[in-house]
Amino acid sequence: MARYFSGQNGTVIDEAEAAPAETLFNAWNRSQESGVPLLLISRWQPAEWNISLPDLQSRLGAALLLDIAPPDDEMIEQLLQKQLADRGAAISMDALSYVKRRIERSFAAIEKFARSANAMALAENAPVNLTLVKKVLES
Repeated sequence: MARYFSGQNGTVIDEAEAAPAETLFNAWNRSQESGVPLLLISRWQPAEWNISLPDLQSRLGAALLLDIAPPDDEMIEQLLQKQLADRGAAISMDALSYVKRRIERSFAAIEKFARSANAMALAENAPVNLTLVKKVLES
């Protein structure tokens, strides 16, 4: 999501809770002045950050918060199929069923798996089937 956002000329600050307050405050003001969207990414809500600037605290308090939950089974299926299709590969249904029960429930893990499965399928000149996905999950 952040890659898409930054590719649309938005400003992204990852691990925003660790960024200096002045950096966040200046980024917020630049965003407001220029109309360029600002995305602050954190594992914690802004109320839990150690913010020393009252003006920044009030701005963050008024910000739209979006909580992105880990992917469920259906999302894992859809993302794996799409990411493999984007790479020119398809995954068999039995392999998909096997993977979704065993893969880490994170968007990064799904992307890494799709990249690795596609690379292995190309290297072995094999389909993304149950045998191949077992190898990928073991490595």
